[in-house]
Amino acid sequence: AGAEQRTEALNSLIKPAATLDDPFVAFGVDEIPFGEQNVQMYRYQASQSFPFPGKLRAREAVATQRAKTGAYDTETLRRELVVIATQQFYRAWYTEQALLLNRELQGLVQSSMQSAKARYEAGGVEHHDWLLAKIELATLSVEMNKLQREQFSLHSFLNELRGRQPEELIDPLAVTFSDDLSNDREISLEDQPELAALDAQATQAEKEYDLAKKSYYPDFVVQAMALQPRSPMDDEEESNWGLMVGINVPIYSSRKQSNLVNAARHQQQ
Repeated sequence: AGAEQRTEALNSLIKPAATLDDPFVAFGVDEIPFGEQNVQMYRYQASQSFPFPGKLRAREAVATQRAKTGAYDTETLRRELVVIATQQFYRAWYTEQALLLNRELQGLVQSSMQSAKARYEAGGVEHHDWLLAKIELATLSVEMNKLQREQFSLHSFLNELRGRQPEELIDPLAVTFSDDLSNDREISLEDQPELAALDAQATQAEKEYDLAKKSYYPDFVVQAMALQPRSPMDDEEESNWGLMVGINVPIYSSRKQSNLVNAARHQQQ
């Protein structure tokens, strides 16, 4: 569930990566003479930044490949959990069968001990058989304790995989083996999510390197302004407006952009 939530989060980051920054809007007063409190002009201002052409597409491509990697990783994790759960299930079944066989053997040994005790004669071999059976019974008892501890550990792990409490009881396991191989299918390496995730990571690193190189290019800012007199009846001042276009200058490229490109290149390698 956590991996699926992470995949959904990465998918939700694709559109924001390809969207312009929010515009800046401002309103205030302007041209107020010192020593007076009367507002002379109202100023309206709005600005919008535009990345250099190609940056938004590169950001979207990086976010898309990151989301693909997350989806393939989730599929890989899901398959790993299936394999782990299957292995633990068969181990638990094997342990359960070993416990049943252990109890059956203990019953046979106890019967042998009772038979040897009933036929006991001083100086006979029955006493030796009885001692051997007693040792064998103690060995089986120790083995049973080990199997019971292993069974508890396996059941706790199976409950964890099912999202249950560790101490919850599990019904006796049933396994049906079959020689029918009709459900087996040929596995192609090209369909493996691990390789698909690797390809997505390589493409993501390539797009990040392309985006890092584009960081040398300036972004643009368009700013519009309007001035309105405090009183519409004021003939001395008239409403006016202005428009400005600016760019950000990468004067710190030796410390910022060059290191970003260097990091992206190493990441790609």
